[in-house]
Amino acid sequence: MLRLLFQVALFLKFHRTTSTLLEEVLNWGERRPIFDAELFIIDMMEETKNRSEVDEDPPEVPMRNTVQINSPDDMYNHYK
Repeated sequence: MLRLLFQVALFLKFHRTTSTLLEEVLNWGERRPIFDAELFIIDMMEETKNRSEVDEDPPEVPMRNTVQINSPDDMYNHYK
């Protein structure tokens, strides 16, 4: 029973963390208020997309040698 409760708590923790990350991605590039506790002020933070990240082409990935598998017999021979 204790193990089941631990698994549920772990799942909920991962769900919360994932939800927070997805929320940050959703709001990427928008202005949002940030509280500065030291100066006790609210400032607007604008996250901008880095132009080099957006405009760069993805790196070339070498093509692997692929085998056409058109039938179960081809699959059997390939993995044999």
